[in-house]
Amino acid sequence: MKKCRSYLLLILLMAPTFHAASETKTVPDSLRILYLTANTDSVRLESLRQIINYWKTIDEDSIIYYSKILVQEAEKSGQARKAYKGYYWLASIYGNNNIYDSALYYCFQGERLFQKDSLLYPQTIMLIFIGEQYRAMEQFDKAIYYLKQAMKIASEAGLEKQLIGATNRLAAAFHENRQHEEALLWADSSIRMAKRLNTNDYMLNNLTTIGAVHRDQGHYQLALSNFILALDEARNIQDEINEISILNNIASTYLQMHQYKMAINAAKQSYEKSSKKDFKAFSVVSSELLSKAYAEMDDYKNAYEYLRIYEATRHLIFFEERDAQMSELHTKYDTEVKEKQIELQKVNLEHKDLLLHQKNTTLIFFIIIIALFVVFSVYMFLTHKKLRAAHVDLSIKNKEVESNKVEIQHAYEKLSLLDEQKQAFISMLVHDLKNPLNLLVNIDVFEEEKEKKMLINRSSKQMLNIVMNILDVSASEDRPLKLHPERILISDLLQFAARDVDFLCIPKNINLLYQSEFDFFLTTDKEILHRVFVNLFTNAIKFSPDNDTILIKAIIDIDGLLEISVKDNGEGISPENQNIIFEKFKQVEQIKSASLGSTGLGLAFCKIACEANQWQIGVDSELGKGARFWIKISDFDKVANSAGELDLTRN
Repeated sequence: MKKCRSYLLLILLMAPTFHAASETKTVPDSLRILYLTANTDSVRLESLRQIINYWKTIDEDSIIYYSKILVQEAEKSGQARKAYKGYYWLASIYGNNNIYDSALYYCFQGERLFQKDSLLYPQTIMLIFIGEQYRAMEQFDKAIYYLKQAMKIASEAGLEKQLIGATNRLAAAFHENRQHEEALLWADSSIRMAKRLNTNDYMLNNLTTIGAVHRDQGHYQLALSNFILALDEARNIQDEINEISILNNIASTYLQMHQYKMAINAAKQSYEKSSKKDFKAFSVVSSELLSKAYAEMDDYKNAYEYLRIYEATRHLIFFEERDAQMSELHTKYDTEVKEKQIELQKVNLEHKDLLLHQKNTTLIFFIIIIALFVVFSVYMFLTHKKLRAAHVDLSIKNKEVESNKVEIQHAYEKLSLLDEQKQAFISMLVHDLKNPLNLLVNIDVFEEEKEKKMLINRSSKQMLNIVMNILDVSASEDRPLKLHPERILISDLLQFAARDVDFLCIPKNINLLYQSEFDFFLTTDKEILHRVFVNLFTNAIKFSPDNDTILIKAIIDIDGLLEISVKDNGEGISPENQNIIFEKFKQVEQIKSASLGSTGLGLAFCKIACEANQWQIGVDSELGKGARFWIKISDFDKVANSAGELDLTRN
């Protein structure tokens, strides 16, 4: 048994070495020998802890592997406190790589173990980790609950530093949940405790949280004063990660204050530092802020360049996250295969022992007198039964291994499908950005400076509209569209939308004609509804013949609903495609098979926006007879004056 155990330990220890062979990373001989020759649980656990420390700055997969072994052996030997380091690294690495399910699994396992053994310090850390995972997943109610549990235990146990940390994270959770007063209350409380203990890192985090809350409330000067204090603190303690994050917060605040040069200055500092350190997550934020600031200053060349950097970096992050998920699946699969192999070896050894015993018994029975024949028969029957059970057990374990292979294949196919959908979205974006970009590239053919500026402005707005459609449609998978309602007049909104697409009407000599017996007030998000009509007008212009008139009507239907429709005289939409055009994933499949012309994600965004307002959207169309897109609204106010008939392209 001791020899078998040595072989088993050698197999477990060599697995990460094979995994990292391509990088020639191995565990030092002294640590390997210490682990393999350990004669007590304490020595073996200490050697595992040293091995984890060795891999700490080299290879995350090896840390995960040895942390799992440390957790298993510590629990088996009844030394729960020794398991803390393993749970700490498993929660940290999985959380940092956004693999939240695995992170939460080990957090809860550790928390239950430490609670059982009344180990308050590691239990508090695990509760803080749980709160942080739920905060990252935007499940703020759960995050707040577990962080308050951590505060309660830390307060009762006199763990002041952990109490400050839990309070700081609680303030961040309330801020992200838009509970501003609670966020300020807990941040102030954390600052007071941090000052008492002179812990600069928590002072820094709390100042950043307070600044973010003030910015969300529109108190920009207060926000900037806190961010600047936090920035000074970060530079004093040479905390580059927080310094970059705070610079992004400062840039975002100046952007909201319309002080674009200041925003660009802060965002550039952040971008340069994050690029130098290869902090892609921060580079995404700073490049997006730079793109927006330059766009507001009409510097579209720089705006486009940083938008391109933003998209490229975001895609790199996506691939890294996908690789991390694949690596986790691969590690899980390797671990399960090794466990099955070990179990299979045990069964084979038992099988061989039984066969050998059978052979020896048979030789003895040839010598024993005939009187013992009955005893021999009974023994053979029992032996055969054991062998059959061993064969059945072996067959079941082989089936389990095959089943695991199938699950891994399904996971790989799912990831491949996600990659295909991403590529289709990129193709759709390129297709829809091609026309406005072509117009900007060939802007020199227009002689009048006024006309050039108008076309640049309209083309840029069209590209921005396309990008916003993609961002909102993608974000809608995780959370509903957020609205900022205000009271607006329909006729005014339609004229503004028509003004943004008039440069598309001019080449085709198309008119936008609005007819309504009354005018109407709506209470909704002005910017969202403006983009809805820009998308509907753009779609109608694209498929209308030259010299045509697109008819926009606002009526009260027989059900008492306000119906706003946009009617074109294009080729129309076949019945089987009338629902597909509103669905993002269906539309991607149709575009890939070339059975439907790309309309971008404009109509998908229109549907999301209408559902957010609890409105209805649809289309009536026949092939060869054009298409009529309509929106039905229940909550509106009719204006006494008549809107009559209005040519939107002449206003």
